[in-house]
Amino acid sequence: MQIEKQKIIEEIIVGITQFKIIPFFGAGMSKGCGANDWNELIDALRVELETSTVTPLDVAQEYEDRYGREKLVEMLQSRCRLSKTDSAALKNHLLIMGMNPPLIYTTNFDNALEEAAKLLNRRYVRIVTLKDILECPHGQEQVLKFHGDFSNPDSIIFTRMDYNRRLQTDVDPLDIRFRNDILGKGLLFLGYSFSDENIELIFQLHSQRYGQTLMPRSYLISFISNPEKERVLLENNIVTLVLSGPEELAELIESISQAVFDRSFQHQWDQIFGEISTVAITVSDLRHLEDYVDNDAYTGKEKAEKINSVLSMKQLAADARTIYTNWVKKIVHGNDSFDIQEALIMSFQHIYGLSLADMISISFDLMELTNNQEFIRDLEGANWFTDVLSAIEHKLGDLLKETIEVRKIVCAIVLGFMEGMITEGKQLSKQQVERFLDVLKVQRYAELELGMGFTAASVKETIDHYLEQYPNLRSPFERKSFIKRHTLTELQEQMMRNFKR
Repeated sequence: MQIEKQKIIEEIIVGITQFKIIPFFGAGMSKGCGANDWNELIDALRVELETSTVTPLDVAQEYEDRYGREKLVEMLQSRCRLSKTDSAALKNHLLIMGMNPPLIYTTNFDNALEEAAKLLNRRYVRIVTLKDILECPHGQEQVLKFHGDFSNPDSIIFTRMDYNRRLQTDVDPLDIRFRNDILGKGLLFLGYSFSDENIELIFQLHSQRYGQTLMPRSYLISFISNPEKERVLLENNIVTLVLSGPEELAELIESISQAVFDRSFQHQWDQIFGEISTVAITVSDLRHLEDYVDNDAYTGKEKAEKINSVLSMKQLAADARTIYTNWVKKIVHGNDSFDIQEALIMSFQHIYGLSLADMISISFDLMELTNNQEFIRDLEGANWFTDVLSAIEHKLGDLLKETIEVRKIVCAIVLGFMEGMITEGKQLSKQQVERFLDVLKVQRYAELELGMGFTAASVKETIDHYLEQYPNLRSPFERKSFIKRHTLTELQEQMMRNFKR
């Protein structure tokens, strides 16, 4: 029973994009690489045995009984060996993996999926035994070899006795894992005839226990129309999509891949400009981070990596804001290394949950870091990635959607810091003053009614104070721009110098 083809394809695209469908590879997917499919394997055994036995599992069992397990595995290896593992032979594997499924199932013993992962420079962990499941890191991409792998001959499921052992027990770890996965996700069967007693029994049990309506829909790609089989599959909520042959399958996978890419890109774009869902940072997290940074057993780079991993793209819990603000002050006014201070600036741009008052308070503290020229954007083009003022502008832009308000607060922070240094009798370097004046010009400070205690006269007095200290900055400041323009080659060289640093 075939449902409208385009409707099925659309469901598959949506399912893969949302990781509600898991790809399931059968032996037919490895034929293009030179491996035998299931029927070819059984036919080869039957010829060698010169037997009249018909049932595939009984043929496999007869072969093992006559020649032994080791000979059977050797024969399977020789027949499943991949003669081609280039991108052309593995095109369908590459396209499926390119859709970024975190999980792929296969009943194949060969290593076609592993070879495809190498070509894509992706690290899929092979899952064959319970030990593999236990040792697999959380979130790691996985290929589950449901019926074993040649790296572990004892894991191979191929003969009648193999299937009987698998079907008689309810504790096989891969069966338990598979049953768990299909509770919430459907499968896309590729190169698979659905004649496997193991898989069929699991679907039947699920359908009997939970009912068809609660089972996610799965999809089987077939080159042969068999209305009776399609009806039985549909009873287990498996929809059959009948195609003309391998060429149409390749076209279908390519079109699905393109559609998944387009929708995934749009989803990422929506996430960038939509509401950000983040992991919360608790008071306990910040205490642990503070202890880590204070621990002399770790290097500055290790501490910097920890700061970024803990804080970036995270949401501060309400009771953690004050602790975070005080910790920033401690780092700014302490003797921590450049790596740690740099990580502090970078993570500040990508942390959420701060109030405007918190951000202004932290911004004034971060301004202290401009005493280090590494944290001032050189107007000749260097130090773009660790510029304190750029970080402050970025963060205020995240919180305040009104451009005028961002400009006002940026100018107020710069002018307030400059004025505060005068009051405290502290000297600013020429590089600091040059950068601060550049920001004021870019934000067009003279057009703004700053308020917040600033008057046109007080602003002019503060600026004049520094221009009298560094008179050679007056002319550039009063011109339209004093940023030197560069050729594309010069800009590229400057950017590469930053990356190397």
